Order: sequence, then structure tokens, then C-alpha cells
Amino acid sequence: MMYFRYLLIAVLTYSIIGCNSGNNGGDGGTNPESNTSVGNTGSGTTDSQGTEGSSDGADTGGDSTGTDGDSSDAGGDTTDTGSDGSDTGGTTTDGGGTDSDGSTDAGEEECSVADLNQWVDDAMRDYYLYYNLVPQVDLAAYESPEQLITDLRVSPDRFSNVTDSAQQEQLFEEGITFGFGFRLVRDSLGAVRTAAVYKESPAELAGLQRGDVVMAVNGTPIEEMTNQLWSEYLGTGTDIVSPTFTVNKATGETQDISVTSGEYRLYTVQSANVATLNETQQRVGYINFLSYLGTAQSELNNVMAWLRDNEADELILDLRFNGGGFTSIARQLGSQVAGEVVFDEISERLSFNDRYAEFNYTRSFEPNDITLDLNRLYVITSGRTASSSELTINALRPYIDVYTIGGLTVGKPFVSRGRDRCGKRMHAMELISTNADGASVINGIAPDCEVFDTYQGDQGSLDDNMYSAALNYLYSGNCAAQPAAAQARSRPVFETSDELGFGSIDDR
Repeated sequence: MMYFRYLLIAVLTYSIIGCNSGNNGGDGGTNPESNTSVGNTGSGTTDSQGTEGSSDGADTGGDSTGTDGDSSDAGGDTTDTGSDGSDTGGTTTDGGGTDSDGSTDAGEEECSVADLNQWVDDAMRDYYLYYNLVPQVDLAAYESPEQLITDLRVSPDRFSNVTDSAQQEQLFEEGITFGFGFRLVRDSLGAVRTAAVYKESPAELAGLQRGDVVMAVNGTPIEEMTNQLWSEYLGTGTDIVSPTFTVNKATGETQDISVTSGEYRLYTVQSANVATLNETQQRVGYINFLSYLGTAQSELNNVMAWLRDNEADELILDLRFNGGGFTSIARQLGSQVAGEVVFDEISERLSFNDRYAEFNYTRSFEPNDITLDLNRLYVITSGRTASSSELTINALRPYIDVYTIGGLTVGKPFVSRGRDRCGKRMHAMELISTNADGASVINGIAPDCEVFDTYQGDQGSLDDNMYSAALNYLYSGNCAAQPAAAQARSRPVFETSDELGFGSIDDR
């Protein structure tokens, strides 16, 4: 690993121009700082973040009760919150409530558990993709619609879910979430590490950094931690708790760091930089992109303008922790990467079940004034890369070369629309997406260069083995051998139902 890092330093100029994206809070604006390395996932830095995997592999980042789930995640995978003028038929069959695109269904809301369970069951037997395979169950046996929809799902769907509508609205439209703002994984050697620490989150402000090894929580050695203790110490939902983590730093120092959970803004662009290759003088841009929330529209505009102004002629897009979000943001990102070559071209084809096939439709890339006009793109992926992240890759491939470095992605071609009732939002997968050539991501996107994250070094730095591998692949076309420590996959610290998913939301 060290040899590979030094090899890259010989290729790169020593000054890396950093873009501190979104540091002013409200508008996600960029504040370029010339000749400074970009902060990524560390204490005091302003950049890393990620969405790591709920049980379905598509979630938003994490904290509160375990490996990565933030209590504001939408659980499982969300959907398309809006409808195209051509895709309304037959899909709003709720007995009462409001679709998340703002339309209101006929009928009064009935909010008992029995009513909500019937609402879910009706949807799953009507516009759900696999409606004809949904099992018969005793609705009265289920204490909540959240439990029910899990048992009604039909493989390969593991994403349909019911979640809290107010929390999801706050996250997707305002970018506000609740938790600690970190992600824990157990690496191949059994150590519990912080895989990501989110920009300006409680965890970052307290001093946690990507790569910290957690030795104990509230004095309990990590090897004695059970699922029950993780839930007790880290809380569930919006519990405000202040656990103390005993961590080993990369410097070898041991620290006790207390973190109090709370609300924070989830920045979609965690960091960005531009590096120059000595031999070729290529200027390689990098974006650590966390999620396709509505707030990403302005954040992407700002970071793309900054990359353009700094003459980036290559791009490494880091989607390793990105579980998805609005498909309109995926189209915006595709247009800004490729430019005119994709304007008004088909980005995806969307199909309903056979009951509503007449309403199948397509989406296209919209023209955009802020573009890099690249003919190729390098994307860092993992088993947490899902949905709109996969759409970005798949939608661009008919038009430009897209290379993936990292791991096999989740494989979520499904899209749904959030329907609201009694404070609940249901996401029944009702559409399946392919690209202009008819290619699907249902089996995941296999990497062109397989690399496993060692969770060391800020994302987008030369100490980050996935970024280094992407740079090497861009420069040489070769997939470098990995250090032994990165050969095995990591796994969650413990399983939790409190991890949230973004999914694909066809909002515009």
C-alpha cells in the first residue's frame, strides 16, 4: 500500500486544489481554497460523508443505532415522489391521503393500524411490480404497516417500505437529518472502524475521524458489545444520547470522545478537489457525492462550476456510500458530466406492471449551462452504491465511457412513488428502470477494477486506497494489486432496522 501511494505521489503534483463545498450552510456554496488538500472524513475537516447500507444496501448514512443507519433514513429504499404527466394512470389507488408529489387521493383518512395495513395490502396487490405474486397473509396479525410490507415484498424486491413522512420530507427536501453523523463497519480483521464521518455532523465536531478504530463504547470493550448494548448506547429513532467512544487514532494515540446525537445538515457534496498528473498534465477532478437529495441541485451546480473554473478535464465521482435519491438529480449530474452529447437524449425507460403498461414512459437528460463536457467518467463504487447512483452510471453508458472502481453495486433498478397517509409514507416499488439501450442494473454493476475499502485516510486523499486505485486506473489503465488488509469485505457492526434507504425517486 505504501509503495503504491508513493508511486502516485510521483505522478501527481504536490499541490492539490481543494474545494470546500457547502461550507456556508444554506446554499451549499463552494469556497475554493487554492493549493490546500481537501478535507474529507475527519475531525475538523469539512468533507466526508456517505450513505451506507441498510439491510437492502441502499441507505443514507449513518448513525443512530449501529453500523450506519441515520434515524432519518427512509428505510429500505425510497421511490419516485412525483409523476410525469404521462404516468398517472392507475397508480393512485390509496384509500385516502396525499401522494408525495402533492396530489391528494380521494377519500377520508382512516388511521387505525387495521386501516393502514389494508392501505398497504391494497397497493401491493394493485400497482406493485409483482402484485400477482404477493402472498396472502392475515392482516390482523401485524402490529404495523412497516412490519406488513416487509412480508408482502416479493424477491428480488427488498426495498419496498413504509416510513415516517415528516422525517423523510425534512431529509429529502431540506437535507436535515438526526443522528451522530458517522458510519461504523467491522473490517476483515475484526476491528470496528469509522468508515465515514459526515461534514459538520456531531461526530465530526466531537473529533471522530474516518479510520478511527473503536476499542470501547461507554467503557464496554468492543468484543463484549451486543446488539442490545449498541441499541442502548446509541439510541433509536430521535433519542438524544451521548455515548463515549474509546478510539485508536491513526497516530497511535488513544482518545475518549463523547458524541451527542442531534439534528444536522446532510451535505450531498462532502468534498471536492483537483489534482494534476505530472506526465500528462491532466487535471483530475474529484467529488465525494453522498446522496441525491433535493439540496444536491445547488450543491452540484456550485461544485461543477468550481471544477470547470479550475479546468478539470477528468473526473472521479465517489459514490461508494451513495444510496440514491431523486432521479432528477441523477439526470442533472449526467448532463453536467457529459454536456451536449446527452442533452435531450434518453436517460432511462420506466415500465409499470402489466396492468398499467400503457403508461410506460421515458426520461431524458435536460440541457444544463454548467457542464464539464467529458467523454469518460471514473466512478468509485461499493456494496452501498444503489439506485440513483446506479442510474447515473447506467444512463451515461450509451453515450460516454464510464469505468467503475471498487465493488459490485446493490442492483436496484426499481422506482416508486411515495404515498402519504396518517403521517406514514409508503414506497411500493412500482416501476423498473433500464437505460436507453435497455440495459438493467438488477444484478448490480460489476467493477472494472475491484478494490475493497481499507477505511484509512480521508476520502479523496492519497491515503484513501480506493481513490488512489481510481487515479492509477485513470492514468495507466491498470488495476493495481491491493494490500492484504483490503482483500476481504467488511460487514456491519450489527444488524439494525433503523438504517434508511434513499432509492430512486422520480420527482420531476
